[in-house]
Amino acid sequence: MEASFQNGAHHASHSIQGDEQRFVKGFTLDVSKESQRIEPLCHRYILYVVKGVPTRRAPLYNGAVMMHEIDRRFFRALRRTRVVRPPRQALSTFGTTAIHYYLVTAPVYTDVPGLNHQDETVVREGTVHAERPQVVTPYYLMRHEGFGENASRYLEEIMSEYGPDAPGLLYSYRNDPAETSIVSGRPRDVARRISERLEREQRGMEAVIQGVDEMWDVSLMKFIYELTDASVLSNAAELEGRGLLEMEDGVPRDARRGIEALLERARRGSADPSEVHRELERWGLFDEYQDHFLGLFRSR
Repeated sequence: MEASFQNGAHHASHSIQGDEQRFVKGFTLDVSKESQRIEPLCHRYILYVVKGVPTRRAPLYNGAVMMHEIDRRFFRALRRTRVVRPPRQALSTFGTTAIHYYLVTAPVYTDVPGLNHQDETVVREGTVHAERPQVVTPYYLMRHEGFGENASRYLEEIMSEYGPDAPGLLYSYRNDPAETSIVSGRPRDVARRISERLEREQRGMEAVIQGVDEMWDVSLMKFIYELTDASVLSNAAELEGRGLLEMEDGVPRDARRGIEALLERARRGSADPSEVHRELERWGLFDEYQDHFLGLFRSR
C-alpha cells in the first residue's frame, strides 16, 4: 500500500464586505511519497475565521515539496484546468454533500509526435463526497494525526498570529471514481455537450471540469478547492448565526456538541470508545469528560 502524507500549507485570504470578520484560509493535500503526485482520494481544506484582523494575502499554491519537473507539470495543470460547469448549490453546512463530476481531458498520447490522431477525449466520471464542515482550532489540528511538516508549519503560523483557539472550518473530501471512457470530439466540445445536457436535465449537483490527462488528479484538486472557496462564506455565516463558532472554555461550541453526539453514539454501540478517546485527547478534554467516558464501559 502506498503511503501518503499531508503536503503543503497552501493558503490565501478572503474577506466579507461591510464586516470586521476576516477569513484566513489554508489548503492541505494528501500527496504520495513515492510518486510525489497528488493523492486524489482525500483532500482537506482549512478556513480560519478571525475577527478584527486585516486580511493577509499569500500565494494560493506554495510550499509544495516536489521535484522540479513534477512542480512544473503541477502548475501547468493548474493553469490549464477550468471548471466548465460548477455545481448549482454550495456545500451543505450541516450535512454531507455529494457532487458527481465529469473530468474531460485530451488523451495523453496526443502529445506523442508522429501519430495520426483523431479528435478524441477522455471522460472520467466520479463522485466527490464532502463531509459536514468541522469547526476546529490550531490546537486541535496540531494534536491530530495525519498532517505533515508543511501543514504543521502553517498551523504554527496561525497559532502564533491568532492564538491556539482561533476557530476555523475543516473540510474533508473523499473521491469515488466511477468509470473512464474515450469519446469522439475535442475536449472543449465534449465538455460543452455534457454541460448542455446537464442544464436541460437540471442536474444541480453535477459538474464538468476540463483538465490535463496526465495530471487529472491535480485538475480534480483544483475543482475541489474552487468548490470549497465558493461555499465558505455561507457555511461560516450559518455556523456563526447559530452560535457554533463561539468558544466555551477554549473549545468551539460546535466541537462540544460533536463530542456529546459521539458519546451518545458510543453508548448505543454505533461508535467505538477508542474514537471517543482520540477526540477527547485532541481537544485536551479527557479530564473534563472522564466520567462520561468511563460510563461507556459501566453501561456494557
